[in-house]
Amino acid sequence: MFSENLTKLLQELEPDAYPIKIERLEGGLSADMYVATLRFFEGTKRKYVIRQANHKLLASNPEAASQEYLLLTKLYNAGLPVPKPYYFSPNSAGLERPSVVMEWLRGTPCYNSAAIPNFAEQYANALASLHHNTGLLREVPWLKPYQAELPHMPKHNQRLPKLREAQRNLARIWPIPSNNPSGLLHGDFWPGNLLWSAKRLRAIVDWEDAATGDPLIDLAISRFDLYWIDSPETMQRFTQHYLQRNPINTRYLAAWDLFAALRIARMALEDLNGWVAFFHDKGHPKMSAAHFKRRFAEFVAQALAAL
Repeated sequence: MFSENLTKLLQELEPDAYPIKIERLEGGLSADMYVATLRFFEGTKRKYVIRQANHKLLASNPEAASQEYLLLTKLYNAGLPVPKPYYFSPNSAGLERPSVVMEWLRGTPCYNSAAIPNFAEQYANALASLHHNTGLLREVPWLKPYQAELPHMPKHNQRLPKLREAQRNLARIWPIPSNNPSGLLHGDFWPGNLLWSAKRLRAIVDWEDAATGDPLIDLAISRFDLYWIDSPETMQRFTQHYLQRNPINTRYLAAWDLFAALRIARMALEDLNGWVAFFHDKGHPKMSAAHFKRRFAEFVAQALAAL
């Protein structure tokens, strides 16, 4: 038996169809996500993704769902690879929470660049295309500047090489200056938010952290995740191709690299073994806590040398 609220939402979207399957999707820290399969009366079927903002997000921003729908609409109309938004339903429509219905895209994240030719180049092209669309800023005035806070480690963290050194050096230059014009940021541009199909990047998803700010923020977040999850070589190819497409000022890239590494370390160290285990069935069966610590220390050392 399907949720009455979800069924009503789908009937609002497609009055000439009925749901035959609704499955909950993993992920989405600020929303409950579902994929719904509808059968139309003439016999065809179509899939949609539903995002229902959770109560925590709505408490901090009651307009979050409507703003997400508008942002996706602007991005899609600008030609960026995002799911096409089809419908927004406010909670005033009788639903428990406001919901966004969007295109279901065939694709999965890729965490191992060996599986896809030109992985780093495609990854870089997607980010550069987003940052090139500076005109979009005028169309999304509700987006706030990226809320970068100096990462503080939990008291129960594990020993991590270079951790304290990274914190001390980042604190000395905090807040990080900017030599680049403010642009549209995804806010969490990592492999888990990119969908691939037939060896091509099909979509950028999960725009809940979208903001404005220095493009170096997105670049650094991508760099650290590619470095420790995939390889230093993939990170380097990604960075070189991105800067060819979008030659921004990199004076403070090393500082944002430290921020990106500490940002992940703060989350990972609460359960490092569980954190790396996530990747065991995603192309990295031997991923370990020791691997994360080694790559973290290498990345931080390079950033400190470049400050």
